[in-house]
Amino acid sequence: MKGELTFLMLGLILWVMKKAVYLTDPAEMRKARLNQPRVSSEQARRQREALRRASEKFSEDAKSETCSRGRVNRGG
Repeated sequence: MKGELTFLMLGLILWVMKKAVYLTDPAEMRKARLNQPRVSSEQARRQREALRRASEKFSEDAKSETCSRGRVNRGG
């Protein structure tokens, strides 16, 4: 019963998902690329800086978590 429900849910999820659109026509690809929202160089710099800070924080948190788990595992 549970297996049937899992497959039913999977089928429902796949049915709800939209079909991927693959552009193969160069003119359509160019049009899609040119219609992307523009970002100023200042906005791009701020986004890169925010990403760098978030990445550093994530790395520090992961290192401290790994170290603390290692100490707990060795002690226990």
